[in-house]
Amino acid sequence: MQYYYDMQARYCSHPEFDPYQWVRAFKAAGMKGLLLTCQHHEGFCLWPSEYTEFSVRNSPWKDGKGDIVKEVSEACHAEGLKFGVYLSPWEMHEKTYGTPEYDVFFKNWLSELCSNYGELFCVWFDGACRSKDKLQDYDWDGYYDIIRRLQPEREGMPARY
Repeated sequence: MQYYYDMQARYCSHPEFDPYQWVRAFKAAGMKGLLLTCQHHEGFCLWPSEYTEFSVRNSPWKDGKGDIVKEVSEACHAEGLKFGVYLSPWEMHEKTYGTPEYDVFFKNWLSELCSNYGELFCVWFDGACRSKDKLQDYDWDGYYDIIRRLQPEREGMPARY
């Protein structure tokens, strides 16, 4: 875990991070939206989650007060580009993974993303791997209920996976 934390903390310390440059590049390429990988299965969160220590909140970037998701979402909204989030259902370091308590943990993350970053055009989940010794029974319906409740203006599917 320390290896992953050190690698992510270094990445999040990049002094030239410019979300407006990203958004301008997406728009120049003709894109209509930007889907940000906010957390992958290694678990590092690009927002200061209240539910894990493994996030930008504990990185040296902006003295732990930065929020990459916020900066990218604000740049998208300011520049007229749709903003969406990818959140991996599998967090390989979370000790509750493989138990019903994990769904509570994951729903807290999903609620943070659906509540704090404005309108989302997409919430993307992938196929949700599993560890070699644990199988998670994902509460997909519960995840979709959160999206519907917190992002009621979204059109189409409640989530893509």
